[in-house]
Amino acid sequence: MRKNATPVRIEDRFFPSVNKARLYFTEILHRYEPGQRLSDADHHKIAALVSAAPHDAGLSSPKHASVVLGQFARPCFELALQHRQKSQRISMMRSIKQHVEKNGVQEHETDQEGPEAP
Repeated sequence: MRKNATPVRIEDRFFPSVNKARLYFTEILHRYEPGQRLSDADHHKIAALVSAAPHDAGLSSPKHASVVLGQFARPCFELALQHRQKSQRISMMRSIKQHVEKNGVQEHETDQEGPEAP
């Protein structure tokens, strides 16, 4: 049995699945070499990605975003934050999962029949 995809909405952009959102942001990540700052357009997309972070995380309005080498020398996004001296690396998948549409999963996925006629 095939599992239904989980839709994701990040600002005005809709992705039919978490994997499609991951591919979209991975493509942005791979446009840059480690150490490069993101363009204004890509910075806006990454700021939207982290906008669902808990308010105490301080990620809501980064000064700029760049690509750095993270754990195991893999590229990742790093945000320079307004109110902190230190930059913050972000988990792309954790950030995407915070945007999963709560009502996007259809409630009739079980084997239940529809409502009975009176």
